[in-house]
Amino acid sequence: MQNGTTRALRCAHCGEVIGVYEPTTVLVAHLARETSLAAEPTLAQQAGTHFHRDCFAAGAAQAVGA
Repeated sequence: MQNGTTRALRCAHCGEVIGVYEPTTVLVAHLARETSLAAEPTLAQQAGTHFHRDCFAAGAAQAVGA
């Protein structure tokens, strides 16, 4: 846990931690949306596959069958 309140998110493509203020793309049921842990502190507990925005844009979604 980070600061006792949030769980670290890891990018499904590169495996690196997604920072609290970094834009993240969340893929749920083949639908993608952009957000961040700063905007949605409970994001780590929600369903979905998480990517760095750049990893997703580089084609990571195709690698997981989106």
